Amino acid sequence: MRSFYPLYLPWRTRSTQSRHGAAPGKLPPHIRKQTDRKLRYLATDITHPSLRIKRVRKYKEVFEGSITKDYRFLFQITPEGYILLRIGTHDILDTAR
Repeated sequence: MRSFYPLYLPWRTRSTQSRHGAAPGKLPPHIRKQTDRKLRYLATDITHPSLRIKRVRKYKEVFEGSITKDYRFLFQITPEGYILLRIGTHDILDTAR
């Protein structure tokens, strides 16, 4: 198992805010704090139990992780690391790509 995977954050280069997903700056402060913690878990140990990672059935190469009971993040796994696609509530699954 690798101890670190690079995490590509698309909103660092362009806006990814949409009706269903948001860049971290647009999330409530308490969700931002938990998002930072969960992304650290993702970067160091994808099997961390609090992430509850699972494949999104609708999209072949997209995975879902848990931030809180209501907030999720979507990402892809590439040979170079992880690409974070969206952060938001359950309806982000409608706009995963």
